[in-house]
Order: sequence, then structure tokens, then C-alpha cells
Amino acid sequence: MKKLNNRTDGKGTKMIRLIKAWNNHWQGKIVSYILERLVMQVFKDRKIVNWDRALRTFFIESTRLIYERVSLPDRVYSHKSILDEYSQSYLLEILEWLKNFFLWLIPFLNIG
Repeated sequence: MKKLNNRTDGKGTKMIRLIKAWNNHWQGKIVSYILERLVMQVFKDRKIVNWDRALRTFFIESTRLIYERVSLPDRVYSHKSILDEYSQSYLLEILEWLKNFFLWLIPFLNIG
């Protein structure tokens, strides 16, 4: 988390809190830890300069990561992916939630 915040000028934690709050508000079914690891993976090599672009990037890239079953390393057991612990049907639910939420969010984003 410290590396993410250093790279994003402290915005990484804010992004995690924002995504988790939306997940709770919309009664999303995504486990909090998965959201945290997705934000950390998506912004591993990216900065958060513009919130609209950062949100767009998060939803597009997190969907790709789950769809392609890219390894999301566990912080404790770094040799395994946290996605391996969940069923294919649960991962499909996550993809559906991410897609629907992003479609809802698009009109509010100022991406030019």
C-alpha cells in the first residue's frame, strides 16, 4: 500500500476507499480484498492524475485482469493468486458488476 501511495501521491488509498464505498452502496458482491488488490495491480505502474481517467482505467483494466485471470498476488502468500480461491461463476459475477457499474458511471465522467 505504501508503494501505491508513493506512486500516486496518496491517491491510491482514496481510490480503494471510493471503489469499496461504491461496492457497498450498490450492494456489490465483490470481496473487499479483491477490490483492494485490483486497485493496487491496475495502478502498479500508473499515476492517478485525473480522477475521471483513473476510474475509467480502473474499470477497464480490472475487467481485463479478471477476464484473463491475471495473477493478483496475495500479500501473504505471494506465490498464489487470490483469484484462484474463487469459482468461475463468482468471477463472472464480478465482471458483470464491474461492467454494469462502469456503464452507469460513464455519463458522469469527463473524459476528453
